Amino acid sequence: MLKKPIEIFCIELELAPYKFDLWNEFTKSKKFNITAFFTEEKNYEKDASHNYLNFPSADFSFSVESGKTILSKLKSVLYIFKKIISPKYNYIYISGYNHFVTFTSVLLCIFFRKKYLLNTDLIVFKINKFLINIIKFFFLNKAHKILLCNRKFSDKKFVRENTNIIDFTYYVSRKRLLNDEPTEKPIWLKKLFDSREKTIIFISSRLIPRKGCDILLEAFSNINKIEDAILLIEGNGSEYELINKFILKNNLNNHIKILGFNQYRTHSWLIRNSDIVIVPSHEDNWGIVVDEGLKLNKLVISTYSTGSAVTLIKNGINGFLYNSKKPKDLTKLIDKCIKMIKEGNSKSFIQEKNENLMSQKLFKSL
Repeated sequence: MLKKPIEIFCIELELAPYKFDLWNEFTKSKKFNITAFFTEEKNYEKDASHNYLNFPSADFSFSVESGKTILSKLKSVLYIFKKIISPKYNYIYISGYNHFVTFTSVLLCIFFRKKYLLNTDLIVFKINKFLINIIKFFFLNKAHKILLCNRKFSDKKFVRENTNIIDFTYYVSRKRLLNDEPTEKPIWLKKLFDSREKTIIFISSRLIPRKGCDILLEAFSNINKIEDAILLIEGNGSEYELINKFILKNNLNNHIKILGFNQYRTHSWLIRNSDIVIVPSHEDNWGIVVDEGLKLNKLVISTYSTGSAVTLIKNGINGFLYNSKKPKDLTKLIDKCIKMIKEGNSKSFIQEKNENLMSQKLFKSL
């Protein structure tokens, strides 16, 4: 019997609601004590549009460094160094190894012989990147455990031969999704949700080329009874104006609405009140909206290019998959889902998804 909880110091990148979900779940399990350190207030990469201003309540201890300047990165490394050499922590959890702070954190753990759990979206060894591949291979093999999110898109040979890998997908709390409530609700949206006169199709995405909004718009504009459906697009990005022009050019103002980026409470409310969730990405390592849709018992349509979709969806059983470059296939799937909803067959298709408790999975492996 466990005498006291396992102490883990977690080195995270940006603040995000699903990170709070994950470490809250670990803390509530009573098997772990979590101290998290976020090295960025938000994702500063060029194609990032997430700008969370508030977060779920935390049952774990955490602190944040702004992460944008060289000085802040050095402060982060110094803070992490003190935690790594502390005898308090049984393990150091490191989210990735491609950023300066996380890369340095791995080196410090190796040098001080501290057990570290290396979390990564996927494992890919690229051609003509010999030095990078050697470093990556070294970091992965020195890890106490590799916590791998996307096995499907990872190097098959490495995954097959390495027994140190734990499937560790992104985590979202179904309970939070059901309880999140925005402080302000647009009147037109509330009327739309209350009336249920139209099939509500929802997409939440950064509006950038690889997210596949071009194919989605083409597919949606060709569905059989567009007057019976409305497409809600949540997000922002470089393609915002292009999408808006498409809507105006094709006279779809009453059928497609761009909502911009929303805080997580509004996001949960939107997806909760939708009928169909679509993730049309041409390229996506994961895509947490797939998991959110499944946990809320929505009809989920996604591409074979989306990591979460090929991992969590069994085509035709709990969702639908299609080729990201084929708008006609997507049109057929949207029509199929609308028909299922109209005929009342969607309830027998979608089933409540049990929480996949990541803390139990990790605890059993340590």
